[in-house]
Amino acid sequence: TWTPGTGDSISAHALAEGANHVTIRQTDAAGNQSTSQIDIVKDTQVVAPSVESSSGTAPINAQGSIKVTDIEAGGKWEFSLDGEKTWTTGTGNALPASALAEGANHVTIRQTDAAGNQASKTIDVVKDTQVMQPTVTPSNGADEQYGILGAMPSIREYLGDRVYNK
Repeated sequence: TWTPGTGDSISAHALAEGANHVTIRQTDAAGNQSTSQIDIVKDTQVVAPSVESSSGTAPINAQGSIKVTDIEAGGKWEFSLDGEKTWTTGTGNALPASALAEGANHVTIRQTDAAGNQASKTIDVVKDTQVMQPTVTPSNGADEQYGILGAMPSIREYLGDRVYNK
């Protein structure tokens, strides 16, 4: 089917998403015709990247990361740690823990494909690289200078909400 055209271009709205084979026919005032053909891809969509913590739902430590997958060939990914105000280019297939602050992090990963289309995904990750110093106290009032505790002492180590007797 032929559609009359005007000007020197065809609107992208006239094309279907994906591959298009377009034939252009020109007719002059004398009725002479010539044609030209072109194959063109209309790309207006990109899939959001997949993101997941290397530790599942648990906090990540200093060696942890946020895995980034499903980046289109020719595409790039970036990340934002400040509510999408600033973006930093990502490399490889993961965001290392070293890029995150200690504690709660709200991370947005954005993919931009070769055509410039963008899609993003967010993930909340807790980075926990610090351990509380255990508190150790003698249970029988031992001599601090010599560390004498007597027979069968009980020492409590307080590690978070867990108590161990040794």
